[in-house]
Amino acid sequence: MAALEYKFTSVSEMAQAIAAYKKITKMTKFQQLERSLSKARHDEAQALTNARRQEKIETAKKALAKHLPIEVIQELTDLSRADIEALQ
Repeated sequence: MAALEYKFTSVSEMAQAIAAYKKITKMTKFQQLERSLSKARHDEAQALTNARRQEKIETAKKALAKHLPIEVIQELTDLSRADIEALQ
């Protein structure tokens, strides 16, 4: 998507654009949309965090099955000793 590019020709145009922006951002519908988008971004980030943690847990389980030392598994996965021991 191409970036929106506009050059203002006067201070008056800039002032009008700022006034329009302020008016739009005060609208309830805009604020609801912004909250929805913010929540969607948060939910996506949380899902990625959970997926990464699950991947680390699966790696730790495989390493435990191969009888690797817990210290090595900690190094490979960044999981705590308690988390790894809970998988045993």
